[in-house]
Amino acid sequence: MSVEAKRLERRSVVFFVAAAALLLVLIFRPEGTVRIGKQSLPSAFPGFDGSAARQVEIGRAGATPAIVLEWTRAGEDQPPQWVLKSHHRYPVREGAVRALLDAIADARDHGFVTQRKETFDGYAEAEGWREVVVLDGNARELARFGLGRSEVSGTYLRVGAAGEPRVIRCEQLRPAQAPLDLPGWISSTLFGDATAREAVRIDVRRREEDKEETLVFVRRGEAPADVEMAAPEADPEGQKTWWMAEPEPADPRAHLVDDLAREFTGLLIEDVVARAPTPEEEARFGLDTPRLEATFFQKKQAPGAAAAEVTKLRLAVGAPVEGESGMRYARRVGLPWVFKIRGGSALLRMQQAASEFLEPPPAKDGEPKHPAGDGGDAPGSPDGGDAPAGGAGKPDGEGEPAKDGEPAKDGEPAKEGEPEEEGEPDEEREPAKEGEPGEGDPPGR
Repeated sequence: MSVEAKRLERRSVVFFVAAAALLLVLIFRPEGTVRIGKQSLPSAFPGFDGSAARQVEIGRAGATPAIVLEWTRAGEDQPPQWVLKSHHRYPVREGAVRALLDAIADARDHGFVTQRKETFDGYAEAEGWREVVVLDGNARELARFGLGRSEVSGTYLRVGAAGEPRVIRCEQLRPAQAPLDLPGWISSTLFGDATAREAVRIDVRRREEDKEETLVFVRRGEAPADVEMAAPEADPEGQKTWWMAEPEPADPRAHLVDDLAREFTGLLIEDVVARAPTPEEEARFGLDTPRLEATFFQKKQAPGAAAAEVTKLRLAVGAPVEGESGMRYARRVGLPWVFKIRGGSALLRMQQAASEFLEPPPAKDGEPKHPAGDGGDAPGSPDGGDAPAGGAGKPDGEGEPAKDGEPAKDGEPAKEGEPEEEGEPDEEREPAKEGEPGEGDPPGR
């Protein structure tokens, strides 16, 4: 064998030995010593342990935190959960806080931006830095940082507040994961996952200054609980879905009752203003004698249950919120909190009188077939912002009978024995005298 061949053989042996050694290292390497991709980047919050978090504060720089989340027990016999300490200990949506803590733990430093403090504000949101503080059970800081502006390349973070503050880029954290408003942390619908299709009965009680009206709607084919009612009218074609049991037995317009069910289940929580209010607070909220009460009978079959069960969801609506147009105080009966909800159009059907759920009477001769108000227009809103029922779209003077001694207005028949206005075809006119202009001739001719 030539010298050149031996040299080539030795090189081959060295190459294969090196390859085998590298393979063994990759196979038997200790866990975590080799990372690829984003995981190879340094952590933005070294040593952060989200499981130790007991309080999270979120707010704008220099202001009182708008959101304070706390890990606590709602009662001695209940498991701990995250609640909004800043909003009367209302429960946080499941998984919302955990998503934020996981994002903090996974956050990576994608690149240094600056340490010049005078330039920091240029990387904040338009309203300023979104300050986030995470504390453990002993009020010790686990993390403190500012969430800034988001771009395609990531979000600007201000970190190192206790030492040398700096701005870095990060892809794992976004402002949307640390909302500054209440709806971002809760299930916003007042009645959870209830749907209009599950309604088998709806009761509405409306109170005004000098009168009270109760409406009861029952879905056909469903036995009403504790309601004495006349038998529904026959429906041979099976097209009707609702029956009005109170105040008088009648066949309502089904689409309006469906609207009522959707309105109830779609109510949103805008704010939480009190928990377990005192009698004085209830009076201030207008909830000692609610102006509007509604009960939604929900028929739902739980997973694994043998049959569907009917449960009651109850709403009480109080006074308008002073200085906030359209807002009303409300309670979900059975819960200790007082909420703000939107009134006006959000409570449109609940504010209607019973007569507005019925088919309009047949038009009489000389009357329009579709009088104003047909179609379920709501009565005047207690908030003072809605037009009275039946008044929408009615021009001044139209649809009013002529008074005694007055000529009928355009488009109205004159009453018997009253003269008609000039220009009627049946009116006899005297011929013009010689030298006087006839009617309709311009003066001076």
